[in-house]
Amino acid sequence: MKGTPVFRGTRIPARAIAEMLAQGASVEEILEGYPALTREAVQLAPVYAKAFPGRGRPPARPWAKRRPPRATQDRLAS
Repeated sequence: MKGTPVFRGTRIPARAIAEMLAQGASVEEILEGYPALTREAVQLAPVYAKAFPGRGRPPARPWAKRRPPRATQDRLAS
């Protein structure tokens, strides 16, 4: 998995499970989709994700390269 932290004995990324929980998936839904995981492992995924935040560059922000609009005298007079 190229260094991605996974649950022991599986190839399931811990952060993926934490993201599923953050998006509103229930523990039962996750266990149904990933039967190799235990209830305890699913419940500890958000703790792991918070303790060890992701490394690397943050995702690109498309608005970051745009220049801010300039206030001109015409706009201010309106």
